[in-house]
Amino acid sequence: MCDKLEEHVIPKEEDDDPMDYDSSHHFNLLIDDCDEMAQVSLLLAAVSMLALGLSI
Repeated sequence: MCDKLEEHVIPKEEDDDPMDYDSSHHFNLLIDDCDEMAQVSLLLAAVSMLALGLSI
């Protein structure tokens, strides 16, 4: 059991090469998947919450 654990914990060799990872999905905005009416309603909700929060 300890041998299997050491394989995961202790690296076998040092590797200085950059890791290949596709991070392009991090720049996709979730709001782009919504239709225009939903975007407008979210904007109005955010503005009204901000206005109510500042007026109190």
